[in-house]
Amino acid sequence: VPSLACPTGTGDGSLQGRGEAERGEGRSMADEWVGRHLVEYYVVAGVGARLVPMRAQHERMQPPAPPPRASRPASAGTRRPSAESREFPRRDDRFEPTVLTRYPLEDRAGTPFPGDCPEFCFPDGVRLETLSQHQQDPMPVTNSFVLTTADRTRIYGVCIVWMDALDADAVRRFVGEAVERAPEAEVYGQYAVCLLSRAPAFEMLSLCCRTLYRMHLTQGVRTLERRFVAPALDARVAGLGFMTSLTLGGQHLQASSPALLDLPYSMASAGDWLLVTKCLDAHNLVAVWALLLAEHKLLLLSRHTHVLTMACETLIALLFPFKFEHVYIPVLPSRLASYLQAPVPFLVGATPDVVTATDDLPSDVVQVHLDENRVVLDAAAYEKLRLPPRARRKLIRKVSRVCRPPPDSASAAAAV
Repeated sequence: VPSLACPTGTGDGSLQGRGEAERGEGRSMADEWVGRHLVEYYVVAGVGARLVPMRAQHERMQPPAPPPRASRPASAGTRRPSAESREFPRRDDRFEPTVLTRYPLEDRAGTPFPGDCPEFCFPDGVRLETLSQHQQDPMPVTNSFVLTTADRTRIYGVCIVWMDALDADAVRRFVGEAVERAPEAEVYGQYAVCLLSRAPAFEMLSLCCRTLYRMHLTQGVRTLERRFVAPALDARVAGLGFMTSLTLGGQHLQASSPALLDLPYSMASAGDWLLVTKCLDAHNLVAVWALLLAEHKLLLLSRHTHVLTMACETLIALLFPFKFEHVYIPVLPSRLASYLQAPVPFLVGATPDVVTATDDLPSDVVQVHLDENRVVLDAAAYEKLRLPPRARRKLIRKVSRVCRPPPDSASAAAAV
């Protein structure tokens, strides 16, 4: 298969050949990870001093119109906002994210700063909320994503997204001076602290993100000074089989690199790596894996971006000793929704909101609904699922030990 590249080895299928292939894969990983900075960039992203509506939704996200002229009621000492102004912000309003702060300010050697990383922190755009809406769900959310640069280098990102009060001047400029806002109408917007790395050290990056987020809260600032982030920026990825450790915010953090011959080659936690098995039963997981081997177009759908990233990373690892050489975007921003029309194989993850922003999906795109344990495919894709019956039964039997039960067995168990 020309587009599924096999690492260096004898290629004869023998134990010696497989061992050399595994060592070759490990060496290529060591060359790419070991000794590099654990955190290439620290980024704070969100809406800037000016609220810019998402381009795709610009027509329906104009500022509310000024209220009609009317005489002031005798009993009112101040002007009341109109009914239309109280609808801002609407739940479906989305705004362009931007980089607010980044460290280091200069690009790292060999790893230029990806300026589009805010779009991956907020693939659906920045959402705004009123105070009452924010109080219903004030907890921050951890997301992850993978960027692929022009030279096919992958950059892994982990971010924590939280809501914070917007600058009143920015809201006033967008809404218009005709509306006077009461203190209880304070508007909150999404912000993110993001760490970018050349190594898929999702577990370690998540620990660092949570620590930095707590430092944001304790210091009461949206952007930390560089000296507080320096330990993460200066830390290096340890060699295969060793521990990467650092002290950040008074806490000692550490995570292990995979051993040379350990499979899968991943620095994610076991829980994250197995997330896809909690979403799909054995039959669906084997079907998706077979379609990926057959170089089909796969679209993974979930409301949780971290689930999308971990599911894609696990599926890629399960291709060993092959490497997926096609379009790979675990979290697709809405601006790139046209990629779903590509005439080439791909593995793409997206939230339902991003999919609604594109035209009708081509019929040959397989939709994998992770939140519903459902795979939607056409007859042509179904023909590619004809694995050898005996091998398929053995594979499903082994995979079912770690996968969620199929819908039929779950309903039967509930009936009992």
